[in-house]
Amino acid sequence: MKRSDRISAVFVVCCILLLAGVGRAQKEPRSLPFLDLWSQLDAARAYRTGFVEPRTDASETSRVRMPSAFGFRDMRENYLDETFGGASSSPRERLLGLLGRTATGQLAVPTTGFAEQLALPGSVTFRREMEQGYQEALGEFMVGETLLANESLLQGLRTRYRVENSADPADESQLGLLQQSRDRFLAALRVAGEEARRNPTALRAASLASFQFPFFVENTPTTSGGVGELVESEYYRLTDLVNRYGIAHNALAKRQFFFGNADPASRALAADEFKRSAQGSYLSSILLAAGQSEADFQNNNGGELDRQITIAQQYFDDILSGFNPLTLLGDFVPAQSTNGLFALLETQLQDAVCAENVALDLQRNFDEDLTALSAELLDQSEAYIDQVDILLGLVPPFDTGQGCAPPEELNCDLAKPADRDAVMALARDQTGPASVTYLRGCDATICNNYRIWEGSNIEFEAAAQAQQAILSQMQIEEERAGEVTRIIEGNGLAVGLLELASGIAQAYTPDFDSLLMVTWSPSSAVAGAFDFAIGLAQAAAEVELEETESAAVLKNLLLELVAQEINKRRAAHAVVEARAEYTASIGDLQRFLRNYATSRADFADAYFTNPAYQVALDRAIQNADLSFEAAMVTAYKATKALEYEWAERLLNPVVDPNGPDRPIGDVALFNGVFSAESAFAVRSAGNSRLPEPSLQTYVQSLQAWDSTMREVRGPLRQEGQTRLVQLRRDVLGFDSPDLAFNRLAFRSHLASRRVPGFNPFKDDLQLDFPLQILDQRIFPAVPNLKIQNMSVDLRPLPGREVLVPPSPNPPLVNVIHDDRAFVRTFFANYPVDDDFLTIDLEGSRSFRQSQFFAQAEATIDGVGSAAPNTQLARRSPAVSLWSLGFEMDNGVNRDLVLENLDDIWLRITYAFGHPVEFDFPEILPCP
Repeated sequence: MKRSDRISAVFVVCCILLLAGVGRAQKEPRSLPFLDLWSQLDAARAYRTGFVEPRTDASETSRVRMPSAFGFRDMRENYLDETFGGASSSPRERLLGLLGRTATGQLAVPTTGFAEQLALPGSVTFRREMEQGYQEALGEFMVGETLLANESLLQGLRTRYRVENSADPADESQLGLLQQSRDRFLAALRVAGEEARRNPTALRAASLASFQFPFFVENTPTTSGGVGELVESEYYRLTDLVNRYGIAHNALAKRQFFFGNADPASRALAADEFKRSAQGSYLSSILLAAGQSEADFQNNNGGELDRQITIAQQYFDDILSGFNPLTLLGDFVPAQSTNGLFALLETQLQDAVCAENVALDLQRNFDEDLTALSAELLDQSEAYIDQVDILLGLVPPFDTGQGCAPPEELNCDLAKPADRDAVMALARDQTGPASVTYLRGCDATICNNYRIWEGSNIEFEAAAQAQQAILSQMQIEEERAGEVTRIIEGNGLAVGLLELASGIAQAYTPDFDSLLMVTWSPSSAVAGAFDFAIGLAQAAAEVELEETESAAVLKNLLLELVAQEINKRRAAHAVVEARAEYTASIGDLQRFLRNYATSRADFADAYFTNPAYQVALDRAIQNADLSFEAAMVTAYKATKALEYEWAERLLNPVVDPNGPDRPIGDVALFNGVFSAESAFAVRSAGNSRLPEPSLQTYVQSLQAWDSTMREVRGPLRQEGQTRLVQLRRDVLGFDSPDLAFNRLAFRSHLASRRVPGFNPFKDDLQLDFPLQILDQRIFPAVPNLKIQNMSVDLRPLPGREVLVPPSPNPPLVNVIHDDRAFVRTFFANYPVDDDFLTIDLEGSRSFRQSQFFAQAEATIDGVGSAAPNTQLARRSPAVSLWSLGFEMDNGVNRDLVLENLDDIWLRITYAFGHPVEFDFPEILPCP
């Protein structure tokens, strides 16, 4: 391998190891110096994993709780338990400490938690670890606070739908519960909102932990590794906290508005609550929107905040402008007939009762489903145990007091995190000789996968060793071949030189007889040289032959090396595959253990207690509540209309002037109804399974009150009484002995009341005047005086025409009640002790915008076919300001000559005494 290739390979391997190291750091950021902080966080959030029973005395250690005994109520108790887990502070206080806060939520100086470390400079790894701890601590705190505040919210909202065997108070003030919930949510928001402002980039808004639910993020795995817990992001939990705060605050303000509607101070207090609710939710939504992208804001349920803000803003604007959406501004004259209101109430009450029945039936089914789900989850738990047995080869019984001690006997409670960690440690090869011995000895899936993985590692090592042996053989062959070549070449040269020397030596023959004579024989020298050449050639041939044989050996060894490389790669793939199988089985085991823990029977209770999961039931309850509130409002309006019809307040008992006061109907049944505002104090629509008083009982009490009133009030109803009111004489007072002066004064008065209209040639006439019943000058002093019908007659001056030219169509006169109506009650005793209901009318802005408007057809000098007008029927004739108007562009009015009017007569037919009979609501069986 070339040197450059080796450097590239080393670089790639280093990059892979570096990336693997980064991935490991991201997955398991817990480092040794901060294990104490992580331990505090794990101990604090153990309150929601359950299964730890509080100690009964100081000497007793914490015990394992059986699965069916744990639920949300236990979570709330654990969250606030200062001895939970054997510590000296509650999980709530520990979470606040990790956020750098005191037990009251105030910033602590100095801090000792993740918040303090997060403010310090450090490496990327250090910052990420501190952010992770800070995120999880803040998320756990928001979950715990929501758990507490949501309890009061649910109790306040479901006073009519109590969960069986719940911790809800039997009978507690709804306003008190909602105020408690509002205050708890607000206190939690002050802490969480301040943290979001201090560290907006440290909070998580989304991750890739779940593609279906992008707001899910993965928490830090425990020290034993594995997959971290999937939870909602911090921004999602903060949004949910703000949303629930808005629900609690608006619910409180609405109930204050309902219960205290007749009191201006109470309405102002409700308006202030709506204002604070809208401001708090709006400002929080700005913080949430600023810290996230638009997509994350929507994914984290940010759009839901607008609903609570809109509700608060609408109610606040209505109250502030003086408009009451419930039309409850003190006494009022009903805009529609009492029977019309009763008919509407009958429909709404029917809907409310039926919706209430649906909600209660769902609640009953809910309890039945709870039992079924518990059985199903128990079956699932057994199935998970079976899977653990298949994977690990051991069935874990509940704790027998000996602890979780593998591998001889696995005595573990898989509901305990520590024992689950022990089971996971047993299935991992990193945990020491005991675990490895167990994995090699059992026949379960994980053990088989482990042995296959281990065997693949052995095969890989064998191939690697075979490769190394071949490389050693090649080196030995190269060294041997070189040595043989050097020997052959050396020996051939030496022999050749000896041959050459021998030939030369033989070429010279000394003459021993003559020491100076030497005989030279060239043939010997040539023979020696030839032998020398032959020797060298033979040596070269032997060298070449040796090199050829060595090359062949090396090629064979190289082929063996390549074959071993292929075996080594095949073994490496087998190792990866076996490792994947083993890891997958470990993941299956971890998933089964986690599913077993979360599918315990006790979590069935948590599932059905958490309102986030009660979709069908919550919708039914919401529908029942909306129908119930609508029926309450209509019942109140119908009661005020009934009071106006009787010219008395609804009282229980009814005042009897001839004897002791009379209770309305059955005292035990109707004792909760004592005023019109009692409509907002009812507890249910009318289901017998819910507490009294119900709205149906309230409606029945109205009928009982009406019946009692007809017994003790007199006189009986008198109809058809008529009174002629001459406007010039009886109202304006132009009744002096000088008739000419009276007529002149009347015409002058009419001329001063002409106003521009849509007829450019003739101004309209708007004549304002009062009618009173304070004395008997116009109407008699009788109780409950009401109009039945009214007719108008235009009286012309003698010899003059009011309508020119004459027309068979009658003129049209607008008659409006404008100011305040007076109704003489049944307790009036004129002139010694008179009594009135004083009722403020709405004060019309124009003729046609008042609900107390009538357009009457007028006769002229008693001639014509105009029918009496009944638009003001059942209204009091005693109105402090009437408006009589002629619109001169309206039909035949264009031909009126009002200057020729001598007088305007109003003929009012009235009734007094008892009102007419009413058709009270009748509740039919629900379909």
